[in-house]
Amino acid sequence: MGKFTIDVTDASFDNVLFGSEVPALVDFWASWCGPCKAVAPILEQIAEARQGELRVLKYNTEQNRRVMEALGVRSLPTLVLMRGQKVEAIHVGAAPRGKLDAWIDATLHPKPGLLARLFGKS
Repeated sequence: MGKFTIDVTDASFDNVLFGSEVPALVDFWASWCGPCKAVAPILEQIAEARQGELRVLKYNTEQNRRVMEALGVRSLPTLVLMRGQKVEAIHVGAAPRGKLDAWIDATLHPKPGLLARLFGKS
């Protein structure tokens, strides 16, 4: 676990995820996964920068399987953005900080569509 990320297991996942109103970014990773190691410091930076807005949860797939299998995770790293029990978005593979920030922002704060902007509806 990093300073700003939270380790979760099959046993703690539900309590940690569903015990908060703050959305969570769940990182499914393994120690043998090179791209997982590459994205880990980026996720730590995101967790620090977005304190109070987003929690970054680390799920070790070598020690846990239930949640990974329930969500159909087949590739690592897989990032799952969740609000409570609802999956909002899934990103497979490592990516640079800017791309991950843009993905998170587009999911958590989507811009209204054209008709909504034209007619002032949200």
